[in-house]
Amino acid sequence: MKQFVTKPSAWITAPNKDKKPSDGNNVYLRNGEEFMIALKNPTQNKVKAVITINGERLEGLVLNPAQTAYLECYPSDKRKFLFSTYKVVNTEENEYAIANNGMIEVKFYNELVTSYRHTDYTTTLNDRSIWDWLPKNLSYPKVPNVPFDSHVSYSSDLPTSRCIDDEIETGRVEKGDYSDTNFKTVYLNWESFECAKYSFKLLPESMKPLEVKNIKTPNVDEISEKILLITELYEKGILTYKEYQEKKSELLARI
Repeated sequence: MKQFVTKPSAWITAPNKDKKPSDGNNVYLRNGEEFMIALKNPTQNKVKAVITINGERLEGLVLNPAQTAYLECYPSDKRKFLFSTYKVVNTEENEYAIANNGMIEVKFYNELVTSYRHTDYTTTLNDRSIWDWLPKNLSYPKVPNVPFDSHVSYSSDLPTSRCIDDEIETGRVEKGDYSDTNFKTVYLNWESFECAKYSFKLLPESMKPLEVKNIKTPNVDEISEKILLITELYEKGILTYKEYQEKKSELLARI
């Protein structure tokens, strides 16, 4: 019998549903860029995805078996996810203050079929974007309900302070334009322990590590011409031997 993936998954996408490239858990976005949180349930049961953004917990999105959902907005006011960057002085105190900036955590919970657990208050998403692999030239069918759960929790520790130099760029998930996504309320029971967990850190593109192809290599011909030039200046007595050797060493070090 063929084996299938039986674990829910989550990833970050552009508004057109293309998956955003990542470096481990890090996802790099431009200032003012909108994005979506993709959620997939390949299991045979309903699952609830509890999402935390910037350290604040949102309503939980409930996925039916084999359903893929693309969440583009905050359920509370239907404002789209927008990545916004700014700079701060690089101190340990500020590092603590921005620790939750751009943090996205997704925890999945299985539906509880027994009756002894408590019932959660949930909200349902009706959005054509939950349909995956639908050809663009076809009209969208009426989609099934996707429930949401509502709880918020906070925690904090006292920061310490140590001065470091210069500035760092950081980015938070803010609220953009309004979405046409619709929500409604349902009641369901859930397991206490998550069955899957994913974490993402949204960072400004300025913090993206340079790839080898993006690193400028020195022009060897140009450096060779400069070495010939300083050699000529040395032979004419314009440069001393010491000056000639220093400049030649500096040029060779650039190769």
